[in-house]
Amino acid sequence: MSEVKVNKLSPRSGTTVTIGDSGDTINIVGTLQNNGAAIPGDISSVVAGTGLSGGGTSGDVTINIEAAQPTITSLGTITTFRSTGIDDNANALAITIDSSENVGIGTSSPSAKLELAATNSGGTANALMFTDTDTGTTANQKFGAIQFNSSDSGNTGIGGAIDAISEDFDANTAIRILTGAPGSASERIRVTSAGKVGINTSSPYGKFEVHSGGGGSNYSGSSAIKSGVTWDSEASSHTISIFNYNEDDNSSGMLLVHAKGDNNKCGTLMLLFTKNGGSGVSITTVSTKTAGMSTFSAATSGNNINISTDSDCAICWQSYYGV
Repeated sequence: MSEVKVNKLSPRSGTTVTIGDSGDTINIVGTLQNNGAAIPGDISSVVAGTGLSGGGTSGDVTINIEAAQPTITSLGTITTFRSTGIDDNANALAITIDSSENVGIGTSSPSAKLELAATNSGGTANALMFTDTDTGTTANQKFGAIQFNSSDSGNTGIGGAIDAISEDFDANTAIRILTGAPGSASERIRVTSAGKVGINTSSPYGKFEVHSGGGGSNYSGSSAIKSGVTWDSEASSHTISIFNYNEDDNSSGMLLVHAKGDNNKCGTLMLLFTKNGGSGVSITTVSTKTAGMSTFSAATSGNNINISTDSDCAICWQSYYGV
């Protein structure tokens, strides 16, 4: 075995120096440099058909992966990564896709198709956020939705959803729950920006309203509940407009009026009412219970019901009606 050590090799300009023969292995101990600088790589010969393109003969070069490479099973740990659609600057594991194709954000062992995990002490770390980037809000504009879609061969489409929509141009927001047959889900429950809750109505009159029918002469429900506004102001006279809370011009039902005043005054008034085709309303007082009140009665004026109380009393009410 021969060993040759060369301190310096100075060939003439334009001379080609060949070390070894074909099939030989040449080991270089140390750093091979070009006049003290790193030798630029030459990866200009990227073979067509391999799924790779790019390359170059000097400086930094780029190799593009143009097609699926099934033999590449791991890239190791890439500290930063950016593509046309992804900019990854995380300093720890953030997203995991397991062998069952479950996706975990903040967890490496997701137990559902999508699982979010975070240590949350009153903040938004574990929140799912929908951001509408439109700077000009319009009424009924949808801010975000969770939709439940069916792929059944005979019944496809969205059969249920929870969404948030704008009530006006100021982005006051209502939350809705929609259900129905696939492809024809309809609004069933709404919570308005004012905190009013409506079931089968998009415009609840009071804090809570259950609406059984479709409105006007098409009303076909067997019952409904509407609740008056929260306690009104203290006064001796209070007006309840039938048109504001009752469904049909010929409907009838029961009205409960509650009163409260200073020094523990309180009372409950039960009425039966009938609307007379838009030409007024008639009432019958069924029961009156009071404690400490000197005045608590009902009368009609056109399409309104007027409630009289002591001057320091406020009222609220609920109606139950049908046709």
